[in-house]
Amino acid sequence: MLTRIKQVALSFTPARYLRGTKYVGAGAVIFDPGGKVLLIKNRLRNSWEYPAGGSDGKESPLETCRREVGEEVGLHLAHYRLIAVDFWHKLTPNGNLLFTFAADVSAEVAATVTPQKLEVSDWRWATRAEAMELIAPRLRPRLVELFDAYDTDKPVYLNTGHPVI
Repeated sequence: MLTRIKQVALSFTPARYLRGTKYVGAGAVIFDPGGKVLLIKNRLRNSWEYPAGGSDGKESPLETCRREVGEEVGLHLAHYRLIAVDFWHKLTPNGNLLFTFAADVSAEVAATVTPQKLEVSDWRWATRAEAMELIAPRLRPRLVELFDAYDTDKPVYLNTGHPVI
């Protein structure tokens, strides 16, 4: 029995262990007091999005969200709430897990947005209707669900932007 356990343990090579590894990303939909949402225009993709990006090392999704929001728009917010987890199977071989958080900011904080010029070519506070028009088409189904999760205070599980449960 012990020999079999050793064989199984030794069979877990780094390649085998990592074969199911998923990319993890996180971001935030940030609302001002008037209910407008912060959008950034990603310089590399030339598309409107909400602040988000990939995890570095051993970061948790919330740590990733905080870092990305800080890097991309200069906001260092203390309070976020999870509103969605989205599994995208088409972006990488093993799929992506994308965590989206929500935050509310005061008018004073909203006025301090400082976009990082390397990644962000433009930014704005947009109404929900404007956001739906501007945002990258691949993100529209997700954005509808994010707004609903924010409004109802009920996190949602998505598969490629569409609700599963």
